[in-house]
Amino acid sequence: MLGAMEEAPPLLLDCGYMDVRELQRIERSLQRSLAAATLERASGEIFGRRPSSLVALAAEVKKEMLDFLEQSSDSFREFAPPSAAVDDLLGEFVRSKKNLLRRMSTKIGLADQTSREGKLDEILGDLQRGGGAWDLGQCESFARSLLARVDHHRQSSHCRERVDSLEALAAHKKDCRFRPLACENDGCGEIFSAMDAASHDRECPFKVLDCEQGCGDGVARMEMERHCSTVCSMKMVSCPFSSAGCSHVLPQGALEQHHSSMQTTHLLFVLESLERHRLGSDSLVQRLSILEKSMSLTERISAADVKSLAITVKEQEAKIKKLEAELKKLGKDSTKSATDLSTKVGRIEKSLQTP
Repeated sequence: MLGAMEEAPPLLLDCGYMDVRELQRIERSLQRSLAAATLERASGEIFGRRPSSLVALAAEVKKEMLDFLEQSSDSFREFAPPSAAVDDLLGEFVRSKKNLLRRMSTKIGLADQTSREGKLDEILGDLQRGGGAWDLGQCESFARSLLARVDHHRQSSHCRERVDSLEALAAHKKDCRFRPLACENDGCGEIFSAMDAASHDRECPFKVLDCEQGCGDGVARMEMERHCSTVCSMKMVSCPFSSAGCSHVLPQGALEQHHSSMQTTHLLFVLESLERHRLGSDSLVQRLSILEKSMSLTERISAADVKSLAITVKEQEAKIKKLEAELKKLGKDSTKSATDLSTKVGRIEKSLQTP
């Protein structure tokens, strides 16, 4: 009979749960880094081989990226959270894809960062819609593997519990702090680890809360400010008859009751306001009448001044004509005198010449 064989150790089962937020950060970083590296490769192949499609080029870059991470993920920064360590590695990979022209353009400031970000988002959207370059299920699987490797020593972002039976594993998973939970608030749908449930609950924009002003309505956190400043029945408002004289400030939900209880008072306010306006209107009419009379008098004075000026001008014109006539007359008399004198001289000359 064979000797007693040593009993084999029980098969241990891993929990497998991980920090959901860290996984999501790593997945986003993988996707965006693939798009960035693809953009760098596409920019660098100006004189080289052109890819048959962007998805085909992305598939080549993805293989290079995964190989790089497999070789480098053991050299992570231990003081950083896993997602930050992965970001460092992926940043190094993307920088390695920059060609000389891209590096020079960045240094001398020729690279348009805004345009580049837009192109990067465009490529990322194409890759996510393409399906072939980066399958989301494959991305999640690689992110889990990468997180486990990077978080191997710190063990702060994944559960390392190991049990020896399926029953024990099921019992552990019910209480594991890394177990994934889905937000139950209508419209949210975010998934997070159980240990982050409280922090998500404090921040979730879809969580319904009691109105901060105490109106009794349930309002989503993201709608609270708008609710309180517009439709909330406890919003403080001035009475609509404030312009007529009512000075009450009250919750807008109490306006109807206020109008009902102050109906007579509001009517008196309105009548007084109308009377003030009437008196003001009469005063205005009087002021306008005085202004019209003043303008009429001014116009008459102006007209008299114009008439007086016209008479003066005519008188001056008459004097000028009289002076012109006298000058002409003087001119004629001078001519006649000169002619008579010349005749007399002529006669004297003739008498002197007679023997």
